[in-house]
Amino acid sequence: MREKKPFSWELTPGFFLILFWTAFGAGALGINIFWEAIPGQGNLLGMFILFQSARRELAQAEYFFYVLRHHGSWLFICLLAGFSPWGVPVAVFSTAALGILVGVILNLSILQFGILGIFCGAALLFPQFLCYIPSVIFLMSILAQRSGRFVKKDGRNKKDSLLRQKMFWGSLCLYLGGMILESFVNPFVLDFVLSHVKIF
Repeated sequence: MREKKPFSWELTPGFFLILFWTAFGAGALGINIFWEAIPGQGNLLGMFILFQSARRELAQAEYFFYVLRHHGSWLFICLLAGFSPWGVPVAVFSTAALGILVGVILNLSILQFGILGIFCGAALLFPQFLCYIPSVIFLMSILAQRSGRFVKKDGRNKKDSLLRQKMFWGSLCLYLGGMILESFVNPFVLDFVLSHVKIF
């Protein structure tokens, strides 16, 4: 009689993609449900947009190091967690937090500014999140698999290991590209949208 294998989650990029969109939906639904109960709701997103637009007062290189310090420190913690049992919960939490953040920002912008809020919400996330979302999904999958040891060593050949290494370094470069875009491109996108969409 064959021994039944214990159930385990397959922490593939597909799993983290589903997790991201589930968290996105939860963030969007949550902000809609609790919108009326939020104190100072009318100024919430406006203050965040003003904070983001104030970045133009910083030199681009200075702002890049600011982004690198904050996003890079989070990524460094995730990389360290990948070598410990904490890698799986950190990866799951990080992906879910990213999904909730995107869902909240996009829906909050619509709730506060109506149809024009779509452009404001997109301006806050574009174009860096085109890099952040796929890079986080692949990076968290790789780190979670390494941490949880869900993939047996004898079940992977050298070709699979090389492919995973390429995915890791490619995702890492994509994440760095997101930080560069956030520092040098997004301020111009945000300024352009705010100058054409009169919300203040």
